[in-house]
Amino acid sequence: QELGLNMSKFKADLDSGKFKAVVEAEAKEGSTLGVTGTPAVFINGRKISGAYPFDTFKKIADEELAKKTGKKRG
Repeated sequence: QELGLNMSKFKADLDSGKFKAVVEAEAKEGSTLGVTGTPAVFINGRKISGAYPFDTFKKIADEELAKKTGKKRG
């Protein structure tokens, strides 16, 4: 409700099982990749688990780009 969701539609969709297969497939893929919680982000195959500030993600992305290009970014 705090998010402004149409709660009756949300509950109807949830109860219908409409998205069950999608959710199960995503959960299976996450489990295969070693994801045990959210948030989980992959940057060039590098797993980052937990909530971090933007600068942390930028630093990791820059490190991964540097590995690919041989150039330090910053």
